[in-house]
Amino acid sequence: MINILILLSKNNFFEDNIYLCSSEPFIMPDVDFNVCSIEELKLFELSSIFSREMEEHSISEEDLIGLIKRFPKKDLTTNWINDLILKLIEQV
Repeated sequence: MINILILLSKNNFFEDNIYLCSSEPFIMPDVDFNVCSIEELKLFELSSIFSREMEEHSISEEDLIGLIKRFPKKDLTTNWINDLILKLIEQV
């Protein structure tokens, strides 16, 4: 089954963009680093897309925050960090 991923933003550029993915539906918040830190945004992102894995391995949001804080901010802005954090979750 393919679910639809919809990115929502205040910018009109994203309003009509729909992406297909194989995971659960995910709504991306409007990204404003003046409002939320990259750590908060990464927590929202990871807890949304890895909620099942977190539950299976008994990882709490506090545990995830601890993992996120181990990485420099510049790495948190990349996509590869998600794969690495997922591997760390799965090893618990």
